[in-house]
Parts: sequence; structure tokens; C-alpha cells
Amino acid sequence: MLKTEETGKYIAKLPREIIGATIFVSIAPLILQLTFFNFGNPSIHHIEDSILDNVSVRALIFEEYIGFFVHLILEWSGVTIALSTAALSFIQYKMTGNTTAPIIGIVLFFAGCMDAFHTLAAANIIESIAFNDNFIPFTWTLSRIFNASILLLGIALVINYNDVILKYRKNHIMWVICLIVFIITYGIVHYCAVAPSLPKTYFPNFWISRPFDIIPLVLYLLLFLVLIPTLKRNDPGVFVEALLWSMLPAIATQIHMAFGSDRLFDGHFNIAHFLKSISYVIPFVGIIMDYMYMYQLDHIRMEEMEKAQKILKGKNKELEQFAFITSHDLQEPLRTISSFSDLLQEQDLTQLDKESKKFIYYIGQASKRMSMLIHGLLEYSRLGKNRELKKVNINDILHDVQDDLQVVINETNTIIEYVDLPIIYGYPLELRLLFQNLISNAIKFRKPTEAPFIKISSARIDGEWMFGIQDNGIGIDDKFRQKIFIIFQRLSSSKKDGEGTGIGLAHCQKIINLHHGQIWVESEVGIGSTFYFTINTKK
Repeated sequence: MLKTEETGKYIAKLPREIIGATIFVSIAPLILQLTFFNFGNPSIHHIEDSILDNVSVRALIFEEYIGFFVHLILEWSGVTIALSTAALSFIQYKMTGNTTAPIIGIVLFFAGCMDAFHTLAAANIIESIAFNDNFIPFTWTLSRIFNASILLLGIALVINYNDVILKYRKNHIMWVICLIVFIITYGIVHYCAVAPSLPKTYFPNFWISRPFDIIPLVLYLLLFLVLIPTLKRNDPGVFVEALLWSMLPAIATQIHMAFGSDRLFDGHFNIAHFLKSISYVIPFVGIIMDYMYMYQLDHIRMEEMEKAQKILKGKNKELEQFAFITSHDLQEPLRTISSFSDLLQEQDLTQLDKESKKFIYYIGQASKRMSMLIHGLLEYSRLGKNRELKKVNINDILHDVQDDLQVVINETNTIIEYVDLPIIYGYPLELRLLFQNLISNAIKFRKPTEAPFIKISSARIDGEWMFGIQDNGIGIDDKFRQKIFIIFQRLSSSKKDGEGTGIGLAHCQKIINLHHGQIWVESEVGIGSTFYFTINTKK
């Protein structure tokens, strides 16, 4: 697997060794056949002559049938590999959603079915009305034309209509394609079985002994030179590249049959059937390598994510340390400013004009607000430190929060209502701060003419606890809803709407993240708000 410098993406390639082996296997049998090695089995005439020469009958019968058995083994090997590749392509489609794999899988599946029909016909398991000497060669030629034709149509479909397939219901389209190809396949098989006569497809002693095999030869050349390279530009995966190189043994198969073979089980006949099986093996190897590369890519991405996570943790730690140190160091000068402004206000300020008194007041207020911000930053940086997951009774948490807020609750006549809240796994200190911040906000952003009413509820949903904190306050405008959980973001700069540092809800967001949950708000201005959050129930 290679990583491109331009895009930084990983690209999977079919190994050169497999490409070289494919080229070698496609050419080597022809060279051997033409030089000194004969891959064929003896003809019936040779057997008849041997009988006259008193050769063992058992040996002759074995010699006659060895070609049949080799043919059967090669055909069933090809069928098995084709069906296996089809199955893997459908699994890949389920995993990746890539529509190229299942369409090619459908093609290979029905090509395998047609080859199975030819194999059963050659074994006389399927009988026909037509003369058997024409039936077997005709089913071969038909299966090859069928294989090349549906492969060509399938690839053309992916090239021209892939966007349409992706846009609409892909599964339905796949089933429609399957149904259409099934009807065509069944129609061809039925015709071959019931036709009273079938055309002769081989002509011994002619230069082109099997002229009908020229048709799939031309189609495979078109696939190799034009269509599959076009598909490869759109889908540069290993499976498509393997499909491209599988055309070489397919082309060699047709050359052997069209120009070399003039009888059953001769050298070119056996080589052609061997190469046809190889043409199924290459896509099978390609899709297996696709799975291997997918696993490698997942592993690489996991390693990159782990590295990025380590870097991010280091950066976050540095930022937290920076925030803590900076905030801590700022406390002392702020205390000095605040103390001196308080001392100034306690002095006799009659000599100062009204404007100067106002400035001294603003200094005091600004230093106090800055102190609150720094305190909030310190609390934010400490969230999640030394945390321990425990069973937490939310009823107890709320009881403690009400004790802490008792003064402001009494001053504002706040009513807090809840019933039988759950016991969950969580971080006690953080959960207490979460509820305290949300309840404080509900009281802070109350209506001037109405006592706060806060209702707390819970529900178990899909393995999580969802909590809701509903109030009857001033509500939140839509334009603020996406910002309120961002640190230092406030609902309004106006004091009449309440005062705050803009850190409280950022605290809540961080606490919910620690519990692998979500937090959001639903609100209507003038009616009130409901803050919802979820807590993962797993320990």
C-alpha cells in the first residue's frame, strides 16, 4: 500500500509479482505446446489403433477418460472460484457501500452458473434433445459469449450509471439487476435443453476451428483495452485492477479455442480450460487483497489516531497547565488591585469629583469580575482530574446542591421539584457541579415578576439516562443556543438579564463529555428553558 505525496491518501496496488505471474501463465502453455510438450489427451482414433495393437483395454479406457476428468476438474474449479468471488464481493458491498463490487459479483455469479451448466452438459447430467456432439461444444461457446457479454454490460452500467445507483435505493437496483440476469440465464439454458437442433460450433482442419469463439475474444479485448481501464480511473481499487489483468488469460483462452483446438481434450482445449480457471482466480486474489488492504488501512488509521490522540493529550495538558499557572499567577496582582480599590472607596472621597468616584468603582467591579473569571478557569482546568467512577445517587447530589444554594433559593422563593431520580455510575464532584451550574443558571435568569420554578426529571433511553432541568425563566433566543456552551460566551451583556462569567455552561459541556453523553437546550423566550443531557449507563 502506497501513500501519495500530493494528497496524503493511501492507494492499494496489485503486486507486480501477481501481474508478472499472470502474464507468464497466459503465455507459457502456448510456448510449451508449440515446442516439445503436449497437454492433450489421445483421440478416439488413437485408441482404436491401440486396440488393434493389443494394448490393454483397461489402460485405454483410463487414457480415454483422463481428458474428461481433467475437463471436469478445471470447469468445477472455475465455477467454485467464480461463486466464491461473487460472495466476497457482496460482503465487501455491505462493508463499504461500493457498487462496483456487487455488480461485478452478480456478473461472476451468473457466469459461474452458466459454466456449471456447460460442465453438467459435458458430464451428460443435463441432457438435450439436440445431438450431443453439438450440445457440449455449443454450451461452451454460449457460456463464453454470455460471460464476456454480461461482464461488458455490467462494467458499462457502473461507468455510466454509478451516480444514479448511489443516489437511489442501491439494494433495490441490485435485486432488479439480479432478476434480469437470472431471466436471461434461465432463458438460454432452457433454449439449449429443448431446442431440437443446435448450430455446429467447431470445424476441424479449418484455420479458425471454432469461429464463434472469436465473438468473446473481441469482447474480452474491448474490456481489456477500453472499458476496464475506464472503470479503473473511477474506481482505482485492487479488485478492479485484478479484473483488468484477468482479461489476459481470458483472451488467451479464446485464442487457443478459436485457432488451436479442433477436437475435445486436445492440447489447446485443455490449455484453454486451465486458463479460463486462472481468469477466475485473478479477481478472487484481487478481492482477497482488497480485504487485506482494508485491514491494513484500518490498522494504519488506528495508529495515526493513537499518535494524534497522544499529541492532542499533550497539547491539552500543556494548555491546562498554562491556564492553571497563568490564572494562579494573576490572582495576586488582582487581589492587590481589588484591595487598593476597596481601601480607596473607604477613604474620604469628598475631594474627588463624581467622575473620579465612578472610575474607582469601575476598577473595583472589573477586578472582582476578573477574579471570578480566573476562578472559573481554574475550576475548568481541574475538571476530570483525579476522577474516580462511582455509584452516584442523584437525589443525594440534589440535596447537597440545595444546601449549598439555600440562601439564594430562600431569597428568590425558588421551588425545585423532583421525584425518585436514579442511581448512576459517574464522577460525584463533577456531577454535583453540573447540577449546581444548571440550577444556578435557572435561578439567575429568572423573570423579575415570577418566582423560579425548576422541575428535574429523568428517563432511561437506549442504554443511557436522560435528565431534563426545566425552568420558567426568561428563555434563550435562538441565536444564542449554539453559543451558550462555548467558554466565555454569555447570553447577554446586559445586567438586567443576569450576570455571569460565561464559563458555567462550558463546565457543563466538559462534564457531559467526561460521561460520554450529550447536552442541549430547548427554549422559548418569555416561557422558559429545558436543559437536557445524557449520561452513559455503562461503568
